Amino acid sequence: ARTASPRMLDVRWLRQISAVTYGLFAVFGVTSWLTINGVFAELPVIVDDLPEGWAAGSYLGLAVQCANVGPAVYLLLLRQQRHSVSAHVAIYAILTLGAVACLCLAFFWQDKAHVAGADHSVALIVLTFVSSITDCTSSLLYWPFASTFRSEYVSALAVGEGMSGLLASILSWLQTAPKHGLLFSPGVFFGCLGLLMLLGMGAYFLLTTLAVCHAERDSTMATTLPPPPPP
Repeated sequence: ARTASPRMLDVRWLRQISAVTYGLFAVFGVTSWLTINGVFAELPVIVDDLPEGWAAGSYLGLAVQCANVGPAVYLLLLRQQRHSVSAHVAIYAILTLGAVACLCLAFFWQDKAHVAGADHSVALIVLTFVSSITDCTSSLLYWPFASTFRSEYVSALAVGEGMSGLLASILSWLQTAPKHGLLFSPGVFFGCLGLLMLLGMGAYFLLTTLAVCHAERDSTMATTLPPPPPP
């Protein structure tokens, strides 16, 4: 039988990492796909209040795909600018965008507009598009940032990304746990997503400012993406 190599079984690296840095990376990683997972986890709860009914899923899916304009715009800026685009500023920008969109969803997800002869959930669709820009752009920004730290912390970011769907599902499950009615409203659900986004922003701030985190950086890596090639 094939056995694992001693290197595969070596877990000594666990004693060599900073628990604070690892935990902050996990919290930061939660923001990567939180909004998309959250909207679709909440869809069964809000579907009866949407004029599109279950067809809203198709509209929301299209909105998510259109949000890939975020990475495209960022890459375009990298090519057009003569100097390096600050990944630090870009990360704060998408985190702020995601948090604001989720908090707006908490108040306006039910707002409708008459478009093309029928009512549509314009606020929900537009805000899903805006919040999805964060998710679609996160991989382009988060992984290069993680690469400026020791390689062990890449797994922490992956753990956080995996938890984004788990936390959204847990929130939805708690909301529908009572046999009759909801434990809390969809507005509260979206508000919780916004607070998680702000928590992730706080984790990123600490990763870039705490001395204990700075000590875990890989000094051979740059903190921003390389400048674009000359035309």
